[in-house]
Amino acid sequence: MNKLIAILTAFAFIFNSLLIASANDTNIIAADSSFNDIETIELGNGFTVEYEITENISFARSNTKTAEKTETCRKNGKIITGI
Repeated sequence: MNKLIAILTAFAFIFNSLLIASANDTNIIAADSSFNDIETIELGNGFTVEYEITENISFARSNTKTAEKTETCRKNGKIITGI
């Protein structure tokens, strides 16, 4: 009888550890992500405009997305203004 209880307890611990291990693996997929896209346009006479879009994706319960856009105007490589 004691052997049977010991075997059943061992199987219960093994089963629970497998469930916990598989639950931890799903957290790796649900990590937050960020994507950058940079585009540079040459306007001529040394003027360039650089657009940078950063998209932040959260895989939390709300599953939200936020984005930021910045524009940088340059003349001959020097920053004139940032928008």
